[in-house]
Amino acid sequence: MAKRKKKPSILLSLIVLVLLVIGAWRGGFFGDTRSYEPVEGTLEVHIVDVAQADCTLLLCEGGNVLIDAGDVETADEVEAYLKSLGITTLEYAIFTHPDADHIGGAATVISNFDVKNVILPVLHENDVPTTKVYERMIAALEEKESARVIAAKAGESYEIGELKMKILAPLSENYSNINDYSVSARFDFGATSFLFTGDALEKSEGEMLAHYPVSELRADFFQAGHHGAANANTPDFIRAVSPKIVAVSCGLDNKYGHPTAEVLASFADVGATVYRTDELGTMIFVSDGKEIVKK
Repeated sequence: MAKRKKKPSILLSLIVLVLLVIGAWRGGFFGDTRSYEPVEGTLEVHIVDVAQADCTLLLCEGGNVLIDAGDVETADEVEAYLKSLGITTLEYAIFTHPDADHIGGAATVISNFDVKNVILPVLHENDVPTTKVYERMIAALEEKESARVIAAKAGESYEIGELKMKILAPLSENYSNINDYSVSARFDFGATSFLFTGDALEKSEGEMLAHYPVSELRADFFQAGHHGAANANTPDFIRAVSPKIVAVSCGLDNKYGHPTAEVLASFADVGATVYRTDELGTMIFVSDGKEIVKK
């Protein structure tokens, strides 16, 4: 009889444990993530771990900026991550180019969040994709009439509170490789600067080098182009940017070998500290307008 009395107690304990875990997940014990906000006067840059894909989130008092949305397989993870931070609105969403590992979660984000502005590259008519993932993104934009679609134009600037954003590329109207259509953007927060180039390759990097003075390319923080591939991150471009911090979004043991040894050598040559999602998972960097630190 004594053993039978213990069974309800064990069951009750399991139920309580489950409720505690749910409560913790919702923010009860590990912090109320539903009301998450960056510290006043800071910018947070979240390099979200989406395996061999890209998703970056910038958070500041003026609003939130999303750069790319991962792959189709990680779309739900991106949505869950944003919601775990209590995010309901995105001031800007930049979908750098039509590759699935950058826009795979775009339709999900557009449909489930109040996205005010969407920045897209202007593609040559011969390069407009017919993929399902691209068509889903366009369909989501057509349904979400409140989202203003902005054609990326080099030289255009925007402000999100104290955060300043400038579009640097693409600089041409037609490329032989879809990656070179990538929207490249520089962000300035106080005296700190950040550069994101999507999958821009040697062609686009060369155009930026020719078009801009080094002062406009130099940045404290650089998200490695094309996941750290050798056909991007050219030595000349890295020397011009001269980042102190480099973040690489890449999958564990990915088949491409990203980031490549030669690219890592270029980062080392300029004295950059490299952080990788395949080693660290999601990474958060914080700027107070004077310096950038890894959280």
